[in-house]
Formats: sequence, C-alpha cells, structure tokens
Amino acid sequence: MTAAGATDTAIDWQAPQRLHPAYFVTGLGKAAKGSFGLIAAGAYFGMSGRWWLLGAMAILYVVVTLASLGLRWMHFSYRVTDEDIVIESGLISTQHRAIPFERIQDVNIEQGPVARLLGIARLKLETGAAATGAVEDGVLEAVSMERAAALRDLIRAHRAGAVAPPGQTPVEAARDSDRRIFAMTPRRVVEAGLYNFSLAIFAVLGGLLQQGGDLLGFNPFKRAFWNSLVDSGSPLADYLLAHRWVSALAGIVTLVVVGLATGVIRTLLRDYNFRLTRTETGLRRQRGLLTLTDVIIPVRRVQAAIVGTGPIRARAGWHSLKLQSLARDEAKQGDHEVAPFAQLDEIAPILAEVGMTLPPKNTVWQRIASAYAIEYALWLALPLAATLIVAAFGIVPALFGSAALGIAIVGRALAWRRYRYGYDGERILIRRGFWRQRTIILPIANIQSADIAHNFVTRAFGVASLTFGVAGGSGFSHHRIAALPLATAYALRSDLLQRAA
Repeated sequence: MTAAGATDTAIDWQAPQRLHPAYFVTGLGKAAKGSFGLIAAGAYFGMSGRWWLLGAMAILYVVVTLASLGLRWMHFSYRVTDEDIVIESGLISTQHRAIPFERIQDVNIEQGPVARLLGIARLKLETGAAATGAVEDGVLEAVSMERAAALRDLIRAHRAGAVAPPGQTPVEAARDSDRRIFAMTPRRVVEAGLYNFSLAIFAVLGGLLQQGGDLLGFNPFKRAFWNSLVDSGSPLADYLLAHRWVSALAGIVTLVVVGLATGVIRTLLRDYNFRLTRTETGLRRQRGLLTLTDVIIPVRRVQAAIVGTGPIRARAGWHSLKLQSLARDEAKQGDHEVAPFAQLDEIAPILAEVGMTLPPKNTVWQRIASAYAIEYALWLALPLAATLIVAAFGIVPALFGSAALGIAIVGRALAWRRYRYGYDGERILIRRGFWRQRTIILPIANIQSADIAHNFVTRAFGVASLTFGVAGGSGFSHHRIAALPLATAYALRSDLLQRAA
C-alpha cells in the first residue's frame, strides 16, 4: 500500500482532485475586495435614486464573477503521486507544475471565519523557490479541512521516509511523533493582551476621540461629556464645572482603559489557543480565534532568533521569541513568532530545538560609543531650535513638536545606555532598545554579508556601523551594531568573514 492509500482510503489521490465547491463563496469575497471602483459607482447610482441600474450592475457583476470562478474551478486540479504533487491550472495557457516531496519545506493551513463556517481551508505548499516572497508556491485555495489535514500528514509521512512501527501507518507515526514544547492558556493570552499596547495605539485613539468624539457623542476629554452622565446641579457636576483638569484626567484614564481593551482583543484574535509542537522536520505553530493558522517552520531554515521584552514586561519576567527563517508565515513574512508571551525558562527549550541557546550570565557585553546618542541629538538640534523659537511666539503646536523632539533625544540616550554586543567566536549577540528591548542571537554561519558604513558626522567621531546581511525575514533581515570604533569594526568584520568562510 502506498503512503497515499494509507492516508485516506476513501480518496484516490492518484486521480485529479478539484477544489471544494465553497471556492465560489470565498472567491466572491476576494473579488469584492478588489472592486472598490464598482462599489463606489453603485453607491452613486443608489444615492441618485437609480436603483434599477444598481440592481442590474450587481446582478451582472455576480454573474460575470461566478462565470470566471467557474472556469478557474473547472480548469484547476491537483493529484498526489508517490514522488510529488502535481497542480494543473489555466484555460488558455495551461500550467502544469510538479512539486517533489523533498522540495516541500512548509505545509501551511489557514482558515478564516467564513472558511470555518464552510468547513474549508486554504493550504499552501512552500518550497525554497519562494524564499524571497516574490512568487507564490503551490496553493490550494479551498479544500475541506479534513482533506487539508490528510494531505499535510501525507507529505510529512513522505518526508519522514514512510517508516512506521508495527501496527501503525506512516501517517500515524508522523502524527504521533509530534511533541508539544509550548502553549498559552486563555488566561495567559488575556494577560499578554494587557501588555500588548503601544504608544501608537494611544496616539491613534486619542486623535480619534479628539477629532471624531463630538460627532459620535463620546469625547471623555470634554467636561460636557461627563456632565451629561451625572445629574445637573449635583456636587459632582459642580466639581466638574469648577475643575477642568478633572475631565482631562478622566479622559486619560478612559483612553488607557480603551487602549488596554484594544490590546486584549487584538491578542485574543491572534494568539487564542496558541500551541507550538515539534514535528519531524520543524516547529508547528497553531493559533487564532476567528482566523485559524497552522504553520510549520523547518528547523534547518532558521537563520536567527530575536528575544523581545520591554521595561514593564521585563520586571515580571515576560519575553517573546521570534525566529527569522527562510520560510514565510501566513502574512508572507519570515519572522515567525513562536512564543509571544513566555518566561526565559520556557524560551530556552524552544531555542534548543533550533540549535541555539540564550546568552549565558557570564557573557562579556561590549558597549558602543556615545556618538550613537550624540549624533542623533545633533541631527535633531536644528528642528528642535526652530520649534522652540516658534513656540516662543505663542504657537502651541510648536511646543508639542519641541516636546516630541526632546522625548526622542532622551529615548535615544536611554537606548544607548542599554546597547551592547557580544561575540564568542560562534555567534553575534546584540542587545538594543529601551521601550522595545531586543536581544538578537545570530550564528556566524548564517551571516551572508558584513558591511561597514559611516557618514561625515560619524567620521568626525571616528565610528561606523557594522551591518550583517541575513537571508530571510522581513523587519529583521539585517542586523546592525552601531557606533563602533573604526578599528574595531574592521577587525570584527575581518574575523567574522574568516570564520564564516
């Protein structure tokens, strides 16, 4: 019996398989997202009273879209052989693509809210051909959840060599080999949400309340809002009228509460039922409340690790762990969050699975030059002086600009105090950031390039930055040590390139 037959005897994997008929429903939703111009035209016709034209447009659009989806559905098929997965698509120009099992690095399953109601999922086969993110690998837009899981298990069984103990099929053996290494309870997810806020969220919420609060009838920064909640003539109403700062303070408290609630909701939607297990090829991450995602991160494709925390979270010992990988997640990024909210003793076993360790306590950390903060202050000195001069003439917005620039300079100084780097001959360690603290673990073997850069200001201080190019990732694809003395930067780069050769 072939591995395919062992996976699901009810399916003849060798025969061409079609997508699930629910593809028409999900396809209509995707087509609607790209039809903003048509929607705007329909809204115009509706507002002008030409409902018959609006109805005709809607019917014509649905008919044309369904016909297009029907042609794609009829001319799309996939089948599984003993060596590869074959996908055929196209009406006028037919594409025949065979993906060998040994080339498949990831089998990612995504299930959004509509897909969950329909019992289908989107399955993506990722190979090294799409490491840059420029092209899509084999994608099955709509298959039943059971078939998606069966196909994933089938591929895993092939990659594991289809060897099973007596009494088990290869698929069962591959599935039973999974080992859970990290999980988040609902209580921990909620607690993570309380920490998962940023100053950007508060700024956006504050701007919305200030600009649109009057229209919505909800503006906690105005005394009229609080007066409307209490009886007229009551001591509390009189106190609010007499003290303007009370309404401002109440508005800030309301903003904080709304911001915390926003963080909890965002975290619940993303990390609910978070599970990380070890498979025969990598780390399998499952998470999501409305949109469920199931991603496998091949261990051998991990390039670097980023341990994150903050000044508040660090006091309670909470950290996050991201792995920079050549593989991409459901958002087409190579930065996989494998532990959003964990203690260091929970992160250490995860790093061990990818052949890395946390920096030991006896790590020798080197400081960078103070030019890191001084250069930044020099660049901002001119705009800071300009805003102060304008503020002296009584223009209040300029005063806020001066405060923002001053906070940025102080933040840079605090970041410099924490900026450190370590080098033990096998890896580069970088510890940086104040509000968003990051510890980067970068094996030397994964460094693709090392570039030294400086400008006329840094040259005056005799320092330069050393940037390491690393494959994969999006926001973390390049790592840098700033404000190194020139001699140190050149010596470190020379030693790194010799060891990596």
